[in-house]
Amino acid sequence: FQKEQEKKQSDIANVEYQIAENFAEGDTIAPDPQKAREYYLRSAKKGHAESLFKLGMEYLAPPGAEAPDPANAIVWLERAAAQGHAESQHQLGEIYHGGMLGPPDFKKAYWWHWLAASNNQHPDSQNRIGEMYLYGQGVEKSADTAAAWFEKAAAQGQEASAQHLRSLRQAVQAAVARETAARSPPTLSPAAWLEKGLRLYRAQPTADNFREAYQCFSNAALGGKKEAHYYI
Repeated sequence: FQKEQEKKQSDIANVEYQIAENFAEGDTIAPDPQKAREYYLRSAKKGHAESLFKLGMEYLAPPGAEAPDPANAIVWLERAAAQGHAESQHQLGEIYHGGMLGPPDFKKAYWWHWLAASNNQHPDSQNRIGEMYLYGQGVEKSADTAAAWFEKAAAQGQEASAQHLRSLRQAVQAAVARETAARSPPTLSPAAWLEKGLRLYRAQPTADNFREAYQCFSNAALGGKKEAHYYI
């Protein structure tokens, strides 16, 4: 009997949600925001996740010139999020990440975004977690971990994550280029190789100096500096 009652309440909540949507969108009837809210509220009181989310977003992003009310938004969004509603989890993460209740709370932001990103594969939450790892917001900074989250989001078409990946790859390529340049000897002209070889040749007579001078003279000779052959 209890299951039958729960199913009946769920069916009624679904119908009320559809009526609310019709009043909100105005596709089949004249739009009426007040009626829409009334039916969202009826449906939400029966635990309808999407209606709970809609009411939460009315407080978070109210129509007209009204100021956002994130504290009241959280009341409704948390009830929807507890049912696994991905967009509610994402919005809760954004509220805490953006410091809409005061200073940013990165721990709570990470928790809600992680639920949306891991359990529901929400691409915007995956991108946000990637950014948190990229900038070290509430977690240990890690470009590798950030890239892993960006890849998940980019695979779903999240453009910001795709841009982050491009930037990370460019940074890696630049670092490799700098490291390679640091390991490579500077390229000198034949005349400069000859001059360097002469300085070493005329310096303190040690095996290392003679060895390096020989290499310099060889480079100069290979570059067409005929005088270098005399010292080889």
